Amino acid sequence: MKLKSLVLDGFKSFAQKTQIEFRPGLTAIVGPNGSGKSNLVEAIRWVLGEQSAKSLRGSRMPDVIFAGSNDQAALNRAEVEITFDNSDHFLAVDTDEVAITRRLFRDGTSEFLLNQKFVRLKDITDLLMDTGLGKDSFSLISQGKVEQVFNSKPEERRQFIEEAAGILKYKKERLDAQSKMAETDDHLLRVADIVSELAGQVEPLKQQASAAKDYLNQKKQLTYFERSQLIYRLKTTAKQQTNQQAKLKAAAVQATQQQQLATDLQQQQKKLQQEQQQVVQRLDNCQSELVKIVQQREQLNGQQRLTLQQQDYREQRQQTLNQQLATAEQEQQQLQTQLHQLEQRLAQQQQKITSVKTAIKTKKKELQLDSAELQTQIEELRNQIVAKMQRQASVNNQINYLTKEHQRQLLHQQQLTARLTQLQQQQDTTATQHNDAANTVAELKRKLQQQQQQQQQLINHQKELQQRYTEQQQRWYQANGIFQQTRAKCDSFHEISSNYSNYYQGVKQVLLAKKQLTGIIGSVAELLSVPSKIAVAIETVLGGQLQNIVVTDELAAKQAISYLKTHHFGRVTFLPRTTIQPRKLPLSIEQRLKNLSGVIGIASQLVKTADSNQMVLEHLLATTVIVDSIDNAIIAARKLNFRYRIVSLDGDVINAGGSMSGGFRRSNNGLLSQQQQTTELAAAVDKMKKQLAQIEELGGQLKQQQQAVAQQLMLLEPQVKQATQAYQTAATNLKLQQNETGHLQQQLTAQQFEVQQSNLSLNNFAADQAKAVQEKQQLTTDLAKLKQEFASRQRQLENITAVHHQQEIELAELQQKQAVLLQQQASSQQQVNELKKRITQQALHLEQYRSELTELTANADQQQLSGESLQQRLAQLQQQQQTAEQKLQKLQQQRAQLQQQAAQLQSKSKRQAEIQQLAQQELQQLKYQTEQQEQQLDHDLQTLSEKYQLTFEAAQQLKIETDSVVIERQLKLLRRSISELGEVNLGAIKEFERVNQRYQFLTAQRQDLLEAKAELQKSMLEIDQEVKSRFQKTFKQIAAAFSQIFPEMFGGGQASLKLTEPNDLLQTGIEIMAQPPGKKLQRLSLLSGGEKALTAIVLLFAILQIKPVPFVILDETEAALDDANVDRYAQYLQRFCKKAQFIVITHRKGTMDHANVLYGVTMQQSGISKMVSVALT
Repeated sequence: MKLKSLVLDGFKSFAQKTQIEFRPGLTAIVGPNGSGKSNLVEAIRWVLGEQSAKSLRGSRMPDVIFAGSNDQAALNRAEVEITFDNSDHFLAVDTDEVAITRRLFRDGTSEFLLNQKFVRLKDITDLLMDTGLGKDSFSLISQGKVEQVFNSKPEERRQFIEEAAGILKYKKERLDAQSKMAETDDHLLRVADIVSELAGQVEPLKQQASAAKDYLNQKKQLTYFERSQLIYRLKTTAKQQTNQQAKLKAAAVQATQQQQLATDLQQQQKKLQQEQQQVVQRLDNCQSELVKIVQQREQLNGQQRLTLQQQDYREQRQQTLNQQLATAEQEQQQLQTQLHQLEQRLAQQQQKITSVKTAIKTKKKELQLDSAELQTQIEELRNQIVAKMQRQASVNNQINYLTKEHQRQLLHQQQLTARLTQLQQQQDTTATQHNDAANTVAELKRKLQQQQQQQQQLINHQKELQQRYTEQQQRWYQANGIFQQTRAKCDSFHEISSNYSNYYQGVKQVLLAKKQLTGIIGSVAELLSVPSKIAVAIETVLGGQLQNIVVTDELAAKQAISYLKTHHFGRVTFLPRTTIQPRKLPLSIEQRLKNLSGVIGIASQLVKTADSNQMVLEHLLATTVIVDSIDNAIIAARKLNFRYRIVSLDGDVINAGGSMSGGFRRSNNGLLSQQQQTTELAAAVDKMKKQLAQIEELGGQLKQQQQAVAQQLMLLEPQVKQATQAYQTAATNLKLQQNETGHLQQQLTAQQFEVQQSNLSLNNFAADQAKAVQEKQQLTTDLAKLKQEFASRQRQLENITAVHHQQEIELAELQQKQAVLLQQQASSQQQVNELKKRITQQALHLEQYRSELTELTANADQQQLSGESLQQRLAQLQQQQQTAEQKLQKLQQQRAQLQQQAAQLQSKSKRQAEIQQLAQQELQQLKYQTEQQEQQLDHDLQTLSEKYQLTFEAAQQLKIETDSVVIERQLKLLRRSISELGEVNLGAIKEFERVNQRYQFLTAQRQDLLEAKAELQKSMLEIDQEVKSRFQKTFKQIAAAFSQIFPEMFGGGQASLKLTEPNDLLQTGIEIMAQPPGKKLQRLSLLSGGEKALTAIVLLFAILQIKPVPFVILDETEAALDDANVDRYAQYLQRFCKKAQFIVITHRKGTMDHANVLYGVTMQQSGISKMVSVALT
């Protein structure tokens, strides 16, 4: 493989697109300091994947883009393309030519292309790995790399041997294995933490489960005696109820008799009341009619007064509108006049601006014309001078060549002619054989390339699938570890929530019995939706009130309280919806809060709940204000005179009355915090389940694809092997034919050329030599004239520059004048726009005035007709009012007589009511006693049904304890025993089963991880063995080559490479021992500067000899050598050119003398590099 070309466009100082074609042999790149030579090396390093801006002499990567110069603006893109001749398929790409392109834009966007197709940086790195062509490989050797050899520590020098040994991919595999090992260790650590945590939970849960079972056994006995007590009480109550019914029946008869007497009196009162109601009804109708008539008269009088007022207002408004109309029309005429004047002034200003713009344009054109023309002439003269100088050098070479060639051609002319005839005969015989072999090889190569391309595609696809599968496995392990932790935590919180473990005992028991009890809505904590921002504040304020239970009504609360008393579960606060009274801050206080700093809002407005629970929310939080800090809380409390409760987001409270509470509080152990964490964890678990399922599904698909690709590769491998062997055999035969044919053709061509050149040189030598001498003299004369004319043009340019300076001052004055005129024009235009706007508004006003006058005139006629009609209607209403007043007086006299009769009857009815009340009270007392017995009986029956699922008839058939004394004693003993057990976690039985099951599962998972870790350790050990083997083999080869090349480069002496730790090939350093001629054997660090540099170069040559690369770029590596060593250095490069292609950046003449091609880098324009090439052979 060979380096074919390099194209730079916008990279550093190469602003213009520059293409460099590289030839076989030694290419030297020369140029003055700062001309951009090293930019070529950096361009190659950059296009091969360099990611460090510092390595490219920059602070950040966009610094490689051309930054601009005095003559050219900065560019927004840098692009470098390097092309290789890949006809030997050195690179794993099935094309004869490989082009790698890298682009970088000013915004940081980067692109990589391989044969004009977009790829990733990783693809480029993988393509070049272990080929010796990477950005840090031995194909790019700078003076810094030479210094690195002799300045680095022995341990650091081993990297040179490692790179030559091709073990970078093994080190990468080992790093990957180490990464997996670290991940496995992380998984093990997490699993171990969880196992350790669970191990600490198993034993306590086991004890709690045992206590829970003991509790359930005693609870069963307690239930037996409580049931016996209930059945005994039911039987006793049933007997008492029979006696009570007889007493109730007698009292009911007495109450009925007194009720009949009271009913008769009530009938008489009712009849009298009906007569009174009729009179009152007629009286009310008469009064209503009279009031209606009076109201109508008042209404008509008001309308009459309003009509008169409107008439006065209309007359005044007409006068005002006539005046305003006249004033507006006069003002409209004035505005039109002003508008006309401003438009004329605006047109004049526009003419002035146009004139100034024309002058500015003319002045700029004059400035550009003279300077541009003279610059063009100077540039043409410079190009002519360079061309003449190049031609002069060429003519000198031609004269020397002609002299030597003439002498050589005279000696060999006769021998060449005879040899030419012999070669022509051999060529005819060989041509036929070569054509047959070439056709065979071409066909075999085509078939082989097709199979290799298919095989490589499958291999690349297999690698990609393996990498993706490995990444999926890593993602699964990571995701599964996090999922297990999150699910365990979520299960724990959910268990606590479902069992109400974080509630008081009484609250917990009521909530657990929600299905048995009626009307239980839930705890306050369950019913509130609190934003996380204010959760701490709400939790602090409510405190124990969060465990209050909301119920539908008082009966539900009463039933729950009875349940608590019956089972001795403690006390609970209930909030019935029907009785709870909401609180509310006065509107004045709410308005005052809006003006206070740091006030977030009223708690009841920030917390959400169902509409049915809104009164409960307002009862608890409507008078609580939330602020952001305790400082603002103090200010707010003072403003509100310490009448309301203020709480900060941190939970500091100022109570009504002025007391304060606060301090440290754990933020994650309250009911609200735990509910919020439970919700968040549940959502996270669901999301993680979906992610794990997706990862597992994708992993299965990748595994199936891997198996399919492996099967295809296995079938294709024998075919490729067979085709390769056939192609290699045919290619070997063809190569022999080609070598023979090529050899004959080269000899024949050379002989023909030499014969022709010899004849031509002998016949035309004198004429060519004379012509060359004459041309040299003419070139010398022309150069003198061109240089003189160049100097003259330079002086003219300086004079024109001075004139241009004065013209630029005049141009600036014109531009300033133009700016003033533009500003005046803008001001005038603004005035015109304002006048037009005012004229439009004034026209609208005129139209409004005229419309209003028309309307007022029409309304005047209508109001005159309305006034006459009002007078007639007022006279009719006055007559109707007199008739209604006479009728009202008669009805009032009749009502007074009926009221006197009703008073006498009321007195009799009152005495009878007192007698009836005494009888009724006795009856109600008996009913109340009966109801109490019935309620007790119903309650006991309901308890019997709900708690024990028994009817009274079935209970009577049961065998129970009938001795009430024994029942009471056993109940006391069992309750005392249960109380001594303390808090019992009934959920511990199931929790122990769940935790123990998870503990066993994670223990097995930990064992799987340990086995995976052992496999990784085994893989790393195998990689280490391979690295040791390759390192040892390569070191011995390089050490032998180093010992061989050293005396050749130094002209004597000896040197060797030694391992600092021969028993530790993975970490050992490399010591360089050298003995230049005339000196003793010593370490590299003790040699002189030049000896160090040359020894380092010897080591690099030794590495290149063992690990050949297609091309090598040397950047001033011989800078520290003297002339003699430079010459030996250059001669050695020429010897290496048979194996590799060399590109050398140098200042040394000795290196230039041995170059086959010479490139020059110049900066004819400031900051812009250009290339000049000369072929020397």
